[in-house]
Amino acid sequence: PWSRSATSSLNPPRLAPSHMATTQLARSFALVLGLALLRSAVGWVFHTPLTIPQGHLRPRRLGVMALRVAAPSAADIAGLVDEGVAVAGEEERAATARRLEAEAAAVPEVAASLVRELESMDLDHDKVDLLVDRLERAYTPIHTIGFLNLGVAGEWDFRYTTSNLPGHDPRKLRLRSVAQRVAPGEEKVQAGKLTNTIAWELVEEGASGTMEIKCDYMVTPKGDLHLDLTEHVLTPVNGSPADPMQLCGMLQRAVPPEVFMPEELDVHITYMDADIRVVECTSRKYGTSKNIYSRKV
Repeated sequence: PWSRSATSSLNPPRLAPSHMATTQLARSFALVLGLALLRSAVGWVFHTPLTIPQGHLRPRRLGVMALRVAAPSAADIAGLVDEGVAVAGEEERAATARRLEAEAAAVPEVAASLVRELESMDLDHDKVDLLVDRLERAYTPIHTIGFLNLGVAGEWDFRYTTSNLPGHDPRKLRLRSVAQRVAPGEEKVQAGKLTNTIAWELVEEGASGTMEIKCDYMVTPKGDLHLDLTEHVLTPVNGSPADPMQLCGMLQRAVPPEVFMPEELDVHITYMDADIRVVECTSRKYGTSKNIYSRKV
């Protein structure tokens, strides 16, 4: 019989105690009977031999189930390629940024090494080229005329060239110095004056003086200096040369052609700091060469 609570008609029904005991006993009996049947079936399977008539034993070919995968579309492939290229591009840009930072951090030491090498009595041209290449890779060009004029203005000593010089006889002609003076224009900032000065001495004659090669320059849209030769000025200081024209020929062979005869010359700054300036000089007549100047102290 079902029993309900007297206080609420919504309480769930419950079995009387006598019926609950009967039900539990029936469940236990069913469980024991099921386990016995299962044990008998398992024993029969593992202990009963399996016999198959000989005529019914035929070979069969095993079937292979093929797994078909839909081929990716062109759009899917393009998306994967673009994603891979983007990731590779980011990694390459990050690696380039780290390399540029490392090169920029090493610039002061590289520049100091270049100065020491230029002052060495046993100059190593390969080492100079290597140091210059490292400086040029880390250099950021100046794009403002005001800063460009501020950087190039002043006195510079000529220190190194890649030009092939005919040479001169040091027993007859001695070069005391080769310098360059850059004077930007005050009213027209795109223009200025550039003067190369050669201090010379004729050993046998005992005469000495200077040769000034004066030029006008204009700053091109690319930030280069375009030079136009204006005049040569020979100034004796101690004594006078016996043959001024012969002296001019000796000086021309002793210095790079872009220094003595800078006609229609384009000067491109490949590296510059407060103490060193590396320039690439190009002209239709002389080709291309690279010169190094140091700030005059």
